[in-house]
Parts: sequence; C-alpha cells; structure tokens
Amino acid sequence: MPTIDPDISSKQVEAVGAMLAESFLGHMFPHEDAADLVCRRIMQFPNGLPDDDFNYPWGLVIPSPPNMPGAFAVSTSIDFFPRDHLTADPQAVPPSPPFVISDFKVPALGTTQVIPQLLWIPYKDTKRKLEPVMAPVFFVATDRTVGIPLLTATTAQSNPKILLNPDHCPFGDKSTLKVVTWFLGYKRKEYKTEEGKPGAKVNLRQTDGPHASLSRILQSVAVHLKTRIEDMQRNHKSHLDETCPLDSARPGHQWWSDRGGLIGVSLEAIVLVGLVAVSPGAVMPILEVRG
Repeated sequence: MPTIDPDISSKQVEAVGAMLAESFLGHMFPHEDAADLVCRRIMQFPNGLPDDDFNYPWGLVIPSPPNMPGAFAVSTSIDFFPRDHLTADPQAVPPSPPFVISDFKVPALGTTQVIPQLLWIPYKDTKRKLEPVMAPVFFVATDRTVGIPLLTATTAQSNPKILLNPDHCPFGDKSTLKVVTWFLGYKRKEYKTEEGKPGAKVNLRQTDGPHASLSRILQSVAVHLKTRIEDMQRNHKSHLDETCPLDSARPGHQWWSDRGGLIGVSLEAIVLVGLVAVSPGAVMPILEVRG
C-alpha cells in the first residue's frame, strides 16, 4: 500500500486499496499514483476534517451506488461542479458531504485490458499536485455499461442514444480541452498542434449552446485520439521511449508487452471509458482493449 497521510484512517486506506485493485484507475496508473489521485485530488486529503453537520464518514467509499452497478462513489470535501449526474437526482437536495463517481470496476478482467499509462503532472511544484480538479468523467452507455467503442464514439453526436446522459455538460463553458497521453513505453504526448499532425488541444465549441454536451465531448476526444493513435502506430519507433521500455515492471501488464504496445492493438478493439482530470485544463483518457 502507498504511504498516505495519517489523518486517513486504516479503514479508508483499505477501502481505497480494495477499490483500486479492481477498478480502471488502479489498472491504468501505478498503484501509488492512482491512490494519490483518489485520496488527495478527489477526496481532498489532507485538507482538514469534515464539518460537524456532515452526516457521512469522511472519505467513504461506496461500491455500486444506487442506479449505477459496478461504480464506486466517494465522499469528498470539495463540492465539485457540476455534481455527478449519474448518482444524484437533480431535483434532490445534495447530500453532505458531496458524493461523486470516482471509478468503475473493470468488467471481465482477463478478456478486458486497461491500457497502462503514467500519471501526467503539469507542475513540479508539489503544492500544485494537491490542487483539487474535478471528478473523473465516465462515458456510460444507455444499458449502464461503462465505455464506448472508440470508432463508434467518433460519430457520437449523430447518435446521442448511445450515452446515458448525452446532454450533461461536465466541463461547463470550456471551449478547449488539453488531452494528454503517456502510454507505458511511449513518450509523453502533449505537443502543440502542428499542420497535419494531431495536437493536444481539442475544440469543444458547438453552435447549439454555450456548453459542450457529453456527446460533443465524447466525439471530439474520440476523433482526436483516433488520429493520434493512428499516427503512433504508423510511426511506431519514433514514439517509443527508450528510458521506459514496454516491458517495464508493472504488475498485470504483461499483455501490453506481449502485444508490442499500440502496434498490437486494433482501433476496433479500443474502448473510450472516460477522462481523468490531471489539471484544471487537461485530461487523460481512460482506454481499454476488449477481446
């Protein structure tokens, strides 16, 4: 288990560890980074204790909250805006402390694999690392399964029925989003847009309203990732990181090395599960491979 500040009880540490053992974030990032992401940036430890009026234990982890089987919800000191649309009735009085979806259980482990990445941190200053961001955004289908096939997602706006809540606007009035990938064994991708090359900025602007809907976000990110992955597969050697080889010691990721990384994964098999905020303006995609 990673070292976590003493104001988090042993039960909370165990609950987070149990969640990460079977969840997307726990399989996507090194365990210590995933725990830090959940505990410090979503639950917001160590940022003091809850108010006396709070009705729930601080840092509570709830497996399979109502109406969302397979998800994990956590209580947090930050009232994230907008409140997670998957767990709360928009007409209901918000609970205290706020609860947000923090992760989902990886379905059918063994037939489904999460593409491993390293956690991107925008600043060297450790204080910056502790700044709250927003809860992860998950793309949930109408049958309440998590994840949309990447190629299907590239036309999400013309088929809004593929998402449970296509009109949700998790990024408010943001017009652009920085999409960062750092696949295990590859160079970090956050480069600026160049003519003919996939850049890091994704345009979220749309003509039917000031806020980008979930279907717009899904489609924009999917089109961007499709172009980026095709470029990385086409120019594979130039994207490899010799300082962090594909066979780097990461438990549970032998499959990634066996396939040779992205070169052994077809676009048809890639599923876009969600987005993890790593700074106020940047996200990392959660990707899985099915089959």
